[in-house]
Amino acid sequence: MNQVILSHRKVEELGISYTAIYDSGVINRRKDKSTPEKSSLWDYANLYFQPRNPMMYRVMSEKNLDKKDIAVIGIKPGVLNLTGGFITDGNAANESIKIYPVQEGLEVLKQQWHIIQNDWWNELDGSKRKIMSECFLPEKIAPEFIHSIFVTNHYEVFTA
Repeated sequence: MNQVILSHRKVEELGISYTAIYDSGVINRRKDKSTPEKSSLWDYANLYFQPRNPMMYRVMSEKNLDKKDIAVIGIKPGVLNLTGGFITDGNAANESIKIYPVQEGLEVLKQQWHIIQNDWWNELDGSKRKIMSECFLPEKIAPEFIHSIFVTNHYEVFTA
């Protein structure tokens, strides 16, 4: 596949078959959100800055997945230089998030980087929302921006 990470809209347009792991209520809230340029978040490929986050643990729990069933894709920081991207200060499904152009968003992330890199989170102090800060890039993220794929068991990769 030459278009590795696609926006939800692009996946639909291309008729790509996939197994949904997300909560449809959460995804609909995200679909209804707009960037400062009035585009739907549905038109953007999205990345978390911290893959070990509440969404991952929820998916693992609800779908009864084991660590060996999960792969995390490492993306090169240069992806932030692409035109038209945005950064959120938390999970995009949350009502109180703010969406920033990349450079402004990076400044916000510097302020909360200690939260994003934390091992634990909770709702009371806002860390659950902040640890899920995201980057949104128009339509797709090309394969040349992938630098690694993390798995817990290399044997599983070669037998899948």
